[in-house]
Amino acid sequence: PIANLTIAEHPNYVRCRLDGDVFTGEYIAPTSGSDYSVRCITPASVANNATVSISLNAQQYQTITSPQFRYYPQIIVTSNSPVSGPRTGNTLVSIYGDYVVTGSVSAKFGDTLSSSCAYQSGFILCSAPASST
Repeated sequence: PIANLTIAEHPNYVRCRLDGDVFTGEYIAPTSGSDYSVRCITPASVANNATVSISLNAQQYQTITSPQFRYYPQIIVTSNSPVSGPRTGNTLVSIYGDYVVTGSVSAKFGDTLSSSCAYQSGFILCSAPASST
């Protein structure tokens, strides 16, 4: 929750600011037992820390002091192993590359998002989804 700010009458006024760059945010209505939240889809940037500010009226901003947002470079895949598996899926695939860091990770196999990925020491391990081709 964002202290001392109230939700605007029209949620279309939600704005996010990262180090001075302003872009549209999204108001997320509360669900049972939760507070409202604001989703900010970040623009591309070089890897660095950014100060986040939120506005619920497109005019007044409140800076979020902790935690500061951290941009990471996009992962560049250099190899994966194995390179093939059964169409039924569930093959564990190790993905290696530059800029593989800890945190929440995901991977697509074609157009299908893997249901399970995890960071391992220096690589990502994903379960390949089933394929129709």
